[in-house]
Amino acid sequence: MFWIYLRKYNCNAPNPSTDGFILTAQEPVSSFTIINNLGNILFQGGNLQAGESLYVDANLKNGLYMLLIQYSDGKIEVKKIQKLF
Repeated sequence: MFWIYLRKYNCNAPNPSTDGFILTAQEPVSSFTIINNLGNILFQGGNLQAGESLYVDANLKNGLYMLLIQYSDGKIEVKKIQKLF
């Protein structure tokens, strides 16, 4: 499992992941999106409060993905995540 701490990025487990991802917001998040290398949206969510966590599996296949995060203050952050096996 791969832990992604939104904003103040921290990784406490192996990256790449062979399982799902846990998103933990340290600041309020208005939306987040996982997209593949073709730009297809695979998962969307939002409205995470500071300290709130969400497990995301989204049935991702092996490969690289982009996690786009929009915070409640309007800032946008992009992270690369990888799923194996």
